[in-house]
Amino acid sequence: MDVSEVCPTVDAIRAFLEYLVDPLLQEDHSTNDDLPLSQHEKVANQVHSVALLNNYYHRKLNQELAFLPYREFCKIIVDLRPAMSAYMKFTLLPEYAELVDAEQQLSLAEKAIMSAYDICLYLDASKNDPNIEGWPISKVAVLLVDNEKENCFLHFNSIPHGVWSLIEKDVDTLDQISEVTSEIKSPCKRRRVIMKRSKVILNEDQLLQVGYSAVKEIAGVNSIDMMLLGSYTVHSQSKERTASRFYIMKGSQSIDEGFTQVPIKDLIESFRGPLVKRSSCSWKATAVVNYFHMLPYSEIISEWISRMQITEDGIKNQPISENEYEGCASDVKDQGQQDRPKVLKIYVRRNKKDRKVVNPSMQHHSNECTRTIEACVTKQIGSHDTNQEGPNTRNKNGPIKVDTNSSDTPNQRPKRLIKRPSRFNT
Repeated sequence: MDVSEVCPTVDAIRAFLEYLVDPLLQEDHSTNDDLPLSQHEKVANQVHSVALLNNYYHRKLNQELAFLPYREFCKIIVDLRPAMSAYMKFTLLPEYAELVDAEQQLSLAEKAIMSAYDICLYLDASKNDPNIEGWPISKVAVLLVDNEKENCFLHFNSIPHGVWSLIEKDVDTLDQISEVTSEIKSPCKRRRVIMKRSKVILNEDQLLQVGYSAVKEIAGVNSIDMMLLGSYTVHSQSKERTASRFYIMKGSQSIDEGFTQVPIKDLIESFRGPLVKRSSCSWKATAVVNYFHMLPYSEIISEWISRMQITEDGIKNQPISENEYEGCASDVKDQGQQDRPKVLKIYVRRNKKDRKVVNPSMQHHSNECTRTIEACVTKQIGSHDTNQEGPNTRNKNGPIKVDTNSSDTPNQRPKRLIKRPSRFNT
């Protein structure tokens, strides 16, 4: 994207507010005390999303944009939307006011914005991928797909409103982290904490059960009707320095109402492009904002569907013809077993008794199997000898030599000279 096409910060915030916050704002308010708590919570969730979109995702696409300070962001949204003043407290105070007690001085919306700022600071839009190693899991997310793995099931207007969402469930991180005081930089110089991993950590089985429980609770699908297709760990958009455990599951049972079936290919296309685009004389939010809640999983979903298509097209996991095993199937299948000297004994006896090739066209495959098995067995026999001179020699009972330079001509048997140890003699 050219510099001239980069949406300025204020215009981007205006576009995000128009899409996510405006539908919830009331014009007939006087003070924030007149609004119900549920309304404060809804607006707080929406401005949390606006802060994430501006200071992380929009900057990630446009690295030349600067990180917008917390208090400046709050003042901009009040200037752009005066109705937001009913949801703000600390922002309305004079510039010289200091934040001493965040719990008392900040409104729900201001707390949500500060949380989003902390998340953006740790994710760091200047990096390609955030370093989430050691972060505790705060959320489990599930992408539920149909039997054909062509469509997924999403729900709309959950949290935040106006965007598509996966099946998600919060995980109690209190059992996974402990808090210690520390002095680190913060937008408002408030006292911060660094979270450390404690000894009590949810293991993979427990997290997977949370995922199954979420699908049952939200979509009405039982765990016995689901199949796990993939599991991943990505950064969380809910809490700072925490991660989300992401699962892709296939469901064979009907989904409850409230979910929309979306083609996965269309979903991947919806992840691409800018968040805002110029429309006439103003900037408007694009369709990507509809799916911004799923952006942490976008790359994983794209790679997963690509691998699945390659596999289904036959480029990978091609079935092996039964003819490829003809004449040496028992020996190839037994290579992974520990009793390899026994395999060699059976193989040598059979070839001494029957040197006739029943199917000359399969001689090439037989030669390949012969060289593979002889190499494996010779290596195992040599591994029991403490006086090895080379990979194919043993001094105790005389040398064992294997000629692997056999011809692949169909009517010519491979040349090999095997002098068996005395313990193999019958």
